[in-house]
Parts: sequence; C-alpha cells; structure tokens
Amino acid sequence: NFAGSGVSSVSFAASGYSTKTVSTSGNSVSLVYGVRYTVTMTTSSGYTFSSWAKASGSGTLSSTSSNPTYFTVGAGSATLTATGTTSNYDIKVNFAGSGVSSVSFAASGYSTKTVSSSGSSVSLASGVKYTVTMNLADGNIFSSWAKASGSGTLSSTSSNPTYFTVGSGTATLTATGVKRYIQDFTKSTCQSQASSGNVTVYDKRDDWSYTVRYINGNCWMTSDLRFGGSSPTLNSLTTDINTTKTLTAKWLPDSPCNSQDASSTDAMSTPCWYSWGVVWYNYAYATAGTITGTSTTATEASYSVCPKNWRLPSKSQTETVVNYASAFNPSDGCGTQCALNIDNSNYGNWWTSTPQSDNGRVRYVLSQTTSNGLEIRSFWRYRGYYIRCVAR
Repeated sequence: NFAGSGVSSVSFAASGYSTKTVSTSGNSVSLVYGVRYTVTMTTSSGYTFSSWAKASGSGTLSSTSSNPTYFTVGAGSATLTATGTTSNYDIKVNFAGSGVSSVSFAASGYSTKTVSSSGSSVSLASGVKYTVTMNLADGNIFSSWAKASGSGTLSSTSSNPTYFTVGSGTATLTATGVKRYIQDFTKSTCQSQASSGNVTVYDKRDDWSYTVRYINGNCWMTSDLRFGGSSPTLNSLTTDINTTKTLTAKWLPDSPCNSQDASSTDAMSTPCWYSWGVVWYNYAYATAGTITGTSTTATEASYSVCPKNWRLPSKSQTETVVNYASAFNPSDGCGTQCALNIDNSNYGNWWTSTPQSDNGRVRYVLSQTTSNGLEIRSFWRYRGYYIRCVAR
C-alpha cells in the first residue's frame, strides 16, 4: 500500500531473480520464500521517502527508516506500507531597504515558519503554496518582493502578502521595505491609517521622524517640526514652496531677531529660529521668507517650511482641534529656557497661516495654556513659536 504522498512505485530486486515492481497502491507481486529482496521506493518530483512498515503477514523488514531497505520473504503472504512525504527545501530571505522586521510563511496543514533576521532560512515543503507576509517596523512600508535565485514561484512581487510556491530545490527571496515619508502621506491615506492612533512618518529633507494623526477632519502632525538651520536650501520637491531658494536665517536670540519692536522691518523680515531640543520659528522663517515686513495688510500665508503636500494650518483648521487635546498631544513649550522673544507665558504656541483681520503683523496661533487648555490666540510675527503642519 502507498501512504502519505508522492509514492510512485516500489520495486523488489534480488540476484538471480526478476525484478518485480508495484506501480499502483494495493497491488501485489509474487516473491520467492526465503529470498532477501532489495526494496526501493521511488517518489515523484518534490517528494521523498518517509518510512516502511509491515502492516500484516510474515517476512522481515531489515529497516523501516532507510530507502532502499531489505525484505526477507516469510512462509506466507504479507502486506507492506510505503510512505512518502513532501520534500523540504531551505528558503533564504534577505531583508533590503528599510524597516523589514520579519517574513512569515503560512499554509494550511503546515506550521507557520518565520524568518526574523536577514539571511536566515526556513525549511518549506516542495509544491506547497505559502502565504508570505512581510512585517515592518513602525514608520516603514512594503516596497517589493524578488526571487533572487533558485526554484519556486512568487505570485506577485508588488503585493503584501504574496504567495510563494516552493519548487524542487532551494531558493533565495528578497524582501524590501522603505520608509514612510510625510511628503507622500496624503490626507486620505492618513484618514484610513491614522484615525485611531499615531502613525510614524519621515521627512525626506533630514530624515527626522514625526507622528501624525487624523483628527476631526484633518491630518495633523502630532509632534513638533524640527526642520531648521541657518541656511537651508528649500525646493518644491520636498518643501511647501513654489521655487527653490536658500533661506538665510539667524539665531533667534541674536540681533535683529531679539528685537520685540513690531515696527522694525529687520525684526519682522529676518527669518529667525531657535533650537533647544525642539525648534521655534519666527513667522518669516515659518513661511519660508514669504511673509515679511511691517505692512498691516492681512495676507494669508500660502507657503511654509512644512514638508511638501503639508502646510501651516489655517485658523479654521486649527479651531477643529481645540477640543481634541488628547489626540493633538501638545508638548510642553519653552518654559524657562526661552530666548528673549519666545513667549514663555504658555506651555506651547503653534503658528497658523491666518492673519488677524485688521493687522497683518499679528497671526493667530493655537495656544496650550495652563488655565484654558487649547485655545486660539494671536501674537506678533517676530515671536518664536512651534509649527505643526496639516496635510493639504
């Protein structure tokens, strides 16, 4: 009898006697009493020997665990069982790109196997179609699969999970992940992926990581922007501007940035920033040098140092988050470490794009105060405040 899987025939050979072969499970051959036959199991491609057994009758098997084995015919009929099984082959997985933490292989009737370090292998059954899943660290997304070498078939290189059918030998797969960049993280994607909690993204400009979340109709950064520098080169491929430019900036405590005179053209026009673990920006810096001067004309900010496809929130957008402090997660502001023109009367202030209607020198901000929580206030543009961008 054939059992298990993949047994195609069993042959009996002995010196001086004709070789007899069973090619169908349950069939019989006539053998000579007392003769010791070499018994060989042949399996189909992708299968291998598992075991022998004497199910009933007379005669002696020399081994149940080797192929070929020997069977000495006894003084009567006998029934042997030949069991085959699927061949197993080592499948190696290399991690490429960014953030791949593990790759798992699952198939009905088989134990799930997992590769947890790049270059490691798992033993998989030949001919079996496995569901292959790439698992990634937070802030990273699937990019592609590839079969680098060997046998077997990937059903798709561009979907996760995919399927891999093990062939008749070893194989090497490559699992590639990439960072999730904020410039590519759209409002609709944010709504589908970040409505119930924060998602980590990276900024293409400096590789800083941020958390974002969909809150009451808008996708918000829930950590403060840290992009900065005294002479950053901004371009429209990665920044919320319409042309490439170098922003010539000064340290916020330095002159003229330390002036608190709203009528000072220098103080209102010079991009100023200050970094102390986090980053504060005056409005000239926050708007990438596009809102400057002492004019009282109320002009909405169209550009900013936010990542591309993100912007300074408008006053109306900011009003939607006032009652969602837990999701917005306001961080402590500058406290006692503030520079001269960083307002330290509140825990935090975040710029908006919207001017006070009667005075363009003044901008609305979202404030986290000790007494009122989140609220809308307005302050002079020379001050240094945080930025949290929203998706366009």
